[in-house]
Amino acid sequence: MKSYLSLVPISAKVHKRQSRMTRICIILAVFLVTSIFSMVEMWTKAETTAMRHNHGDWHIALQNIQDNEAEQIRKDNDVAFSSWYDSINANAEQDYYIGGKNAVIYGIEEAYSTNIMNYPTEGNYPQNEKEVVLSADAKELFGVKVGDSITLNTHAGDLGYTITGFYQDDSEFNSMVNGICVYVNRDTFNHIRSLNGETSASQFYIRFQNENRLKKTIADFKLKYNLTDENVKENMAVLSMLGASSNDSINQLYPLAAICFVIILISGVFMISSCMNSTVAQRTKFFGMMRCIGASKKQIIHFVRLEALNWCKTAIPIGCILGTITCWILCAILRFLVKGEWADMPLFSVSVTGILCCRWYCYSIYRSSFPCKTGSKGLAGSRSIGKHRNIKAWRLCSKVRRFQDRNFFRYSSRNRDKEKFIPYYRLICAYDCSFSIVCRLP
Repeated sequence: MKSYLSLVPISAKVHKRQSRMTRICIILAVFLVTSIFSMVEMWTKAETTAMRHNHGDWHIALQNIQDNEAEQIRKDNDVAFSSWYDSINANAEQDYYIGGKNAVIYGIEEAYSTNIMNYPTEGNYPQNEKEVVLSADAKELFGVKVGDSITLNTHAGDLGYTITGFYQDDSEFNSMVNGICVYVNRDTFNHIRSLNGETSASQFYIRFQNENRLKKTIADFKLKYNLTDENVKENMAVLSMLGASSNDSINQLYPLAAICFVIILISGVFMISSCMNSTVAQRTKFFGMMRCIGASKKQIIHFVRLEALNWCKTAIPIGCILGTITCWILCAILRFLVKGEWADMPLFSVSVTGILCCRWYCYSIYRSSFPCKTGSKGLAGSRSIGKHRNIKAWRLCSKVRRFQDRNFFRYSSRNRDKEKFIPYYRLICAYDCSFSIVCRLP
């Protein structure tokens, strides 16, 4: 035996039952944390996808800006997509009709339908002042197809257009206004607006290139172009899921989520640490004998840490795999069986957050001080051996040295302390705190 650390695999073989229970405890803790954080991450991705689909894939909309300012912003490297947006008869209370149904008129650019709202399209974007795109509901409502002609009834008279395509837009909104949406280019929109004497507040939609640190990007963007809060409208649904919203009521939820995140992690560490403390406390005499034969406190600490890493090298990967598979199964059940608002749950996606948490677990277990200190103390009498050189103690040491390594572990195992120090109160306190915080959530 060249080093005390070479006793670790021998100790694992002798104490198979204790090692097995410790590994099971670590597997369960890692499994629970991986499952929880993986499901939270999958839910966040699903909700973000749903918000983009329902509210549009844009970050901010600028109001009361000039065309030259918009063109300058469009060339900014931080801007991925942008589009003008105007509307007439948005509340369906004015006299604009097609075939006796209300018509809501939108003046947009092509990027609005393809990159901002991501509408499934049939046909082409209207290129001239005689072309329009209708809601997909118009195909069944009026029995029309691409290339047919329609008539728009306005205050200033009837206007004829050719249908160039259909957008799969918001069917619920169409049902609510009892009509359809009409999409035209900006020149056609300005022509309709001038004929009917309408006023419209144009908006300039922007989607940024990079969504990392988006809150800082928006703040720098407003400072760069001298924009005020009145000029900027945020896509609250999307930004809140990305953690970039400036709304105070939403920002108050972020610290609570972070606290719950930390409490779950600490609870798992306490669960593993308590099991390790119990295992180390049962072998106090064994560590005391190691002190008797010359092992220092630092060597005992290294021994306990290496033993913990020996458990983790198999338990943590198994816990991660089981947690990931469980997350996949739950996501599939929610997506294909429950459906509804869970229809966007991703499948076979690996949670980076869950894996990083497990790596933090491994580091926390390695740096765990309480089990190491418990093991390094050993027997209470082992400290007096070096000071008083008790003759009986030295005889015991000489006998222990003649034992083989395996018999040495069995001897210490038969004479271990019957008292078990299991500090489960820390785990109970952690869960009590987490429940208190969750109960206070609005």
